[in-house]
Amino acid sequence: MNHSMNRSFERQVNTIKFEPIFCCSRNEESAHEVLNVLPPHYNSELYFSALPTSLSWDLIIKQLRLVYILNSKDTSTLYFINISSAIFLNSDCIRELLYCYKKIFAFELEDISSIQTMDNKKLTILSNNIKRLRDAGFSIWLDVVTDEFIPYIAGLNGQFDGIKLDKHAFWEALKKDNLRTFVAKFPQHTSNVLIKGIENITHFRIAKEVHAKHMQGHFWPSLYIRTNKRSSFLEA
Repeated sequence: MNHSMNRSFERQVNTIKFEPIFCCSRNEESAHEVLNVLPPHYNSELYFSALPTSLSWDLIIKQLRLVYILNSKDTSTLYFINISSAIFLNSDCIRELLYCYKKIFAFELEDISSIQTMDNKKLTILSNNIKRLRDAGFSIWLDVVTDEFIPYIAGLNGQFDGIKLDKHAFWEALKKDNLRTFVAKFPQHTSNVLIKGIENITHFRIAKEVHAKHMQGHFWPSLYIRTNKRSSFLEA
C-alpha cells in the first residue's frame, strides 16, 4: 500500500464509537460495541467490506489499544470487536489476539455469509481458530444474523457464545407482526440472543416481551472519541 493511500485512510477513519449494549437480566448497560466511524457522506458498510485485510487488521489493533487506554483497570465491561472471516482464518492474527486481555473482549464474526463459500479446509481452520480463542477466554458472537443464516449457524457446531439479530430483520418482523416466531428460531442454537435496532421505548418493550437477553441500538446514547494522529492523546 502506498503512502498516499495510507494517509487518506487515516484521515477518513479517525473516530471510534462506543455503542452501549443493554443486558436485560441485569437491567443495565453491561457492554459496548467498538465501531469505527466515517464522515457522513460515506457508506460505512461498503467502505469497510472493501478494505484489504491488512487495513482491517490495523483498525482492530487501534480499537483494542483504545480500550486499554480508556479502561486499563475496568474488567467488568465487555467490549465487542467486529472481525471478518479473513482475519479469523489468519493464524498470525489469531496468535496476536491471544495476547489480549481475554475477559474484556468479545469478537464478532461480521460476515457470516462467507461460510457459504468456504471449502472444508477453511471451515476446519475457522472452527479451530474460534475454539482457540474461546478456550483462551474470549467470547465469540455471530453478527447481523437473519433466519437465512440458520444453516451456517448449525455448521459451526455451537462454537460461539451468542448471536446478534439483524436490525433490519427485527424491523421487518415488527411490520409483519411475527417477531416472536422470528426470535424463536434461534434458541436451539444459543439462548444468548441480542436484538439490534432498538430505537425507542416501543422497541425496548417488545424486545423484552420476546425474551431477548440483550439489546442494542440508538435508544442508548453512544460515546464518540476522535483519535489524534499526532500524539497518543484522545479527544472526546
